This record gives sequence, structure tokens and C-alpha cells, in this order.
Amino acid sequence: MAKLYKLRLFLLWFTLAFFGSTSCNSQKHTPETYEKRQITIGSGGGFTGFVTAYTFLENGQVFKMESQKKTYEALEKAPKKEIKNALKKLDSINIKHSEFKHPGNMYKFIELKEDDQSYRITWGDNKHPVPPDVQTLYDHLMTLVQPSKE
Repeated sequence: MAKLYKLRLFLLWFTLAFFGSTSCNSQKHTPETYEKRQITIGSGGGFTGFVTAYTFLENGQVFKMESQKKTYEALEKAPKKEIKNALKKLDSINIKHSEFKHPGNMYKFIELKEDDQSYRITWGDNKHPVPPDVQTLYDHLMTLVQPSKE
């Protein structure tokens, strides 16, 4: 009887220790609840006006949102270092002071959310080409959400 009691006590302790340690490290956010910086890239327009957007949280979480679904789908995490570098690049592009808003029928965008503010660059109009560093950053972030071709 004492062995059974010790076994139950051990299993209870193990279960509490396991779930207690994993719950502290697995706090999840969504773009709606996350309070730190986040980057959203996407594209849309055309006849349907359909938009697909990917949001990168500073903690590495990545989400996909399609305008028809209106819910976030969690994707595989991105390396935090990649997100940190992208945030630095947005700072160097000076997105907070950019007035580049030239969508076409089909358009792409990159947006920074920080301190309850949003800063967005939108392009697609062939008469107003996007700055190359913006396009390069957009393309790089897209590689983090596209399945690898093996």
C-alpha cells in the first residue's frame, strides 16, 4: 500500500513539474494580443480584392491571414534573429516617415506595428516602382513563410 501511495505521489509530482515547466515557456500570442513590435507583409487586389497577409511577431511567431477567412493561422516559427534583422532594416528604411503609398490593381505591402501605431508602405503601380531595399526585405520575409522546394 505504501508503494502505491509513493507511486501516485511521484506521478502527481512528475505531471505537475512537466506541465508547469512547459506552460511557462509556451505562452502564445496572436497579432491581436501581442504588444511588442510586429511586421506584416502581404499582397492583394484584383477583381476579388482578396488579400493574403503574413504577420511576424518579434518573438518569432508567424501567422497567416486570408481576407476571406478572417482568422489567423499559426505557421512555423521564424528565427528571432531574422525578425530582429528585419525590424532593423525597417528602421533603416525609415518606414515611420515613409509616404510611399502607390498601390495598383494588384498590390503588395509591408507594415510595422509598434506602440499602437501602424506604418505602411504599399506598392503595385508600375509608374511608381518600390525602392529596391523594400522589395528585397519583402522577398526575404516571404522566403520565411513559403514551403522549401526540395
